[in-house]
Amino acid sequence: MAIGSNSSNNSSSKVKGYFERISESKRDFRRRLAALPIAEKLRLLDSLRERMLAIRRGSNAVATRKTIVQETPSER
Repeated sequence: MAIGSNSSNNSSSKVKGYFERISESKRDFRRRLAALPIAEKLRLLDSLRERMLAIRRGSNAVATRKTIVQETPSER
């Protein structure tokens, strides 16, 4: 048995447990979404669409501010 292998197994077990909890949480969330009436699902979709548009508008504003172009006077 290698030195430190016990702590490695313990760490691996913690990580595995962490991901199992995440997976179970995702399954639970999907079950709850599936059980919702279609009208509620459509309301959620509208809300997500509005959020996406707000994020997109915000990111475009940042991109616009970053791309400042200065014109230099042309010599004639």
